[in-house]
Amino acid sequence: MRKLQKGDAMIKVKDVVFVQTKGICEVLDITKNAFDGCDKNKEYYVMSPVNSANNMKIYFPTDTKVNIRKLTSKTKTEEVFKNFKNLENIEVSSGEDQCEVFNQISQNGELKDRARLLKTLLLKKSKLAKKQWGFQDQRLINLMLNCVVSEVSYVLS
Repeated sequence: MRKLQKGDAMIKVKDVVFVQTKGICEVLDITKNAFDGCDKNKEYYVMSPVNSANNMKIYFPTDTKVNIRKLTSKTKTEEVFKNFKNLENIEVSSGEDQCEVFNQISQNGELKDRARLLKTLLLKKSKLAKKQWGFQDQRLINLMLNCVVSEVSYVLS
């Protein structure tokens, strides 16, 4: 089994996890014979997105580079949700630094980091003229909004 980012827990069958590229998923199985044509020597996570109505299954090797982490606890999620306005902005000096920091958080960030990024982007957008707001900035806001809202709503029911 693959260790999570913090190294403090293992992903197990029936865990509900956040998958960087797919959102919130339930781990259905961990198997070596996941599908026809797969590497029979590798273990695979068999997952289903929780918002999928068609029983879709996705497969990731357990040694994948995709960030997979357990969901934030209910207590920490409530804290982030209640204190959203008071979260610190993420300060970066240049456009290159901004892209690097924002990409790192979007790929590896915990809920609080993603919420901080979302808040920072929303504040930045509110201060800029419409023409100054770029496509990449809007794409990142949409991504962070989806990540934060989906995790908060799932954890808090």
